[in-house]
Amino acid sequence: MTIDFILCCWVLKTQATNHIIGMLLVCAAATLLLPFRWLVLITVLNLLTLKMPVRVESTARLSRRLCEWWYGIPVVPVRFLKSKEPEKMQ
Repeated sequence: MTIDFILCCWVLKTQATNHIIGMLLVCAAATLLLPFRWLVLITVLNLLTLKMPVRVESTARLSRRLCEWWYGIPVVPVRFLKSKEPEKMQ
């Protein structure tokens, strides 16, 4: 592995982490500031209009972009270390 690849992977992971943190903060602010009945109304309207011909293309495009973004995050290699103590059988 080259240092450029490692830095590139690190930058992609931190960008993804920052995006997720931002989305969670926006959701928390909306939950805090909007009344509960508005949140229910927005959710119901979204669910009822999700399959309408006007929104089908934009919903599919958003779903595709989210999948591409999610699978574009590189996987972190994991190493398993053996413990120094022998495992006791019970």
